[in-house]
Amino acid sequence: MMQVALVDLREGSRTYGPRNTLYVGQLRPRQILIPPGMGHSYRVIGEQAAMLVYLTDRFDNPKREGRIPYNDSRIQYGWETQYK
Repeated sequence: MMQVALVDLREGSRTYGPRNTLYVGQLRPRQILIPPGMGHSYRVIGEQAAMLVYLTDRFDNPKREGRIPYNDSRIQYGWETQYK
């Protein structure tokens, strides 16, 4: 299982700011579409190895990639497991 964190960082977007958490894995397989400008990260929370595959619609450009630390205060995402 993986805990996937999403936050809309696109200023001007009608969904700017809110955070969302998805739990995905063998029993809950999901395909997640992440538009440009969405902050996203994950952590493995199961006892077994997990596999995450990224498919992109453009070539990687490290100069344009906006990496943000997982604990950045602007995002304020709580990484504790949320039981849903």
